[in-house]
Amino acid sequence: MAEGNALESRVAILSPSAVNDYSQIHSHTTWTWGQSQADRYSDLLDAEILQVAQDPEVGKPVEGLPTVRGRLIRWPKARHGHRIIYLETDYGIYVLRILHSAMNVSRHLEEE
Repeated sequence: MAEGNALESRVAILSPSAVNDYSQIHSHTTWTWGQSQADRYSDLLDAEILQVAQDPEVGKPVEGLPTVRGRLIRWPKARHGHRIIYLETDYGIYVLRILHSAMNVSRHLEEE
């Protein structure tokens, strides 16, 4: 298999907590800005998660947790967004959480 094909097959697996985070983000966005905006933001999150799976090193290490990385996702010019918190794996990434950028990552990971 060519190296490019190996990269294309990398996947993102979401933990149960990340699935819950994703669902809550979509619900909150629907409630606040409407279904269309929620769907657009979910599409952005999906695309970014898949992009990170292809190149896990784009994320920055989480302070105090050297094997955990985070990648900030937000609309251009937006003040806040969400961090995809993940571990690099042989198959791509394992998403631990998807947290609002104002949340304390270490604290939320300790609750796991």
